[in-house]
Amino acid sequence: MNIYSFSGGKDSTAMVINAVRQRQPVDAVVFCDTGGEFDEIYAHIEVFSKWCVGKGIEGGGNNNQSPFFV
Repeated sequence: MNIYSFSGGKDSTAMVINAVRQRQPVDAVVFCDTGGEFDEIYAHIEVFSKWCVGKGIEGGGNNNQSPFFV
């Protein structure tokens, strides 16, 4: 199982996008919410989680009810 750790920043976003583009298996993307993220990070996570849904990437829910980040 290939699980990618996602911080909500540019590097981890690019890592997941590149893995998908290169047809690498991405079974889940995991985000650990510290509760201290900037509002912009949470906004990006919402957009990126929708992108992940479109790519068929799974994961677990978090406190924000996102189906793809824990």
